Amino acid sequence: MNLVHNSKLLATIGLAAVLVSCGQHGSGSSIVSGEDVVFRHAHNIKATRCDGYTVVTLTNPWDTTRLLHRYVLVGDTVANDGMRPDGTVVRTPLSAAVVFGSTQCGALKRLKALPQIKGVCDLKYIRIQEVVEAAERQQLKDLGDGMNPDVEQLITLHPDGLMVSPFENSGGYGRMERLGIPIVECADYMEATPLGRAEWIRFYGMLFGKEALADSLFAEEEQRYMALKSLAMKATEKPTLLCETKMSATWYVSGGKSYMGQMYADAGADYLFADYEQSGSVALSFETVYERAHDADVWVMKYNSPGPLTYTRLAADLPAYKGFKAYKERKVWACNTYYSTLFDDFPYQPHLLLQDYIKILHPDLLPDTDLMFFHELTD
Repeated sequence: MNLVHNSKLLATIGLAAVLVSCGQHGSGSSIVSGEDVVFRHAHNIKATRCDGYTVVTLTNPWDTTRLLHRYVLVGDTVANDGMRPDGTVVRTPLSAAVVFGSTQCGALKRLKALPQIKGVCDLKYIRIQEVVEAAERQQLKDLGDGMNPDVEQLITLHPDGLMVSPFENSGGYGRMERLGIPIVECADYMEATPLGRAEWIRFYGMLFGKEALADSLFAEEEQRYMALKSLAMKATEKPTLLCETKMSATWYVSGGKSYMGQMYADAGADYLFADYEQSGSVALSFETVYERAHDADVWVMKYNSPGPLTYTRLAADLPAYKGFKAYKERKVWACNTYYSTLFDDFPYQPHLLLQDYIKILHPDLLPDTDLMFFHELTD
């Protein structure tokens, strides 16, 4: 990288720093000092407490030189005097939120904020019993498919915030963007580490008036996770690891820079796709996966089915699976997301999943611990 490029990059970073500060001018706003909130692991979120409001800035995880969104969190009893930075104003605490996925429901359960949800999308994928029962009692509305929600029904709820998961090049949120309801983009899943993703619960705590509880919960989670990571470092061997299965024509594996890639490393695995630089999933051909991982010591996968996955059924799905060493030596573990609360629990309690992986890879390190999400395949 040449000096001219460096200078331009530094200038861009400097400008971004100015824009996200409390001193950014909005309509009639004045320059004020603020106190930065320290995020220890999350890199795509910044927050600054100012006089009467908090500015939260989300970095675009697909282009970190750009912003994804800027929010100005203002207490619902604070006067709307217009003297604040530019950004999407969110009146807090949210009391009538619509949540577009099970992951955020899991965070709000931990924050004891489930009563503040008035609508959900993709209810069929949510395994949190309190949410399912609230929908059955009509205490919250099922708004259908998260990619195509029932907007008319949504409007009748008069929500004060929509919690959505953004995607790269998604093209926006259609009609919802014209409703005047704050859209909170929950990009936690693009963090590079499990604790980075889990730390977003502190942002959600700010939104729902649970900031102190969120800080406490994350501090406890950080301690649990780091203790397990230290335990895994005591292992004398690092088994090679393969993840997931072929879907249609593609086999998706976790990128080496993803939070799952980091978790495999933290569990003491020699992850066979760690050299892929992606922070999300990597789409590969069966041939590519087989060439690299047919001798993997351990194979972990997720599936969604009312019935159990067995070695016989796995081979029936694709006979070539029988060529993998882990299949031959019966070293395959799976999580059935049809029943499991994996997606509800692990994003904000990653130590639970890390514990499973350590138990699978190094059973001698956790002799008295049972698997929570995974089960060993039978014939």
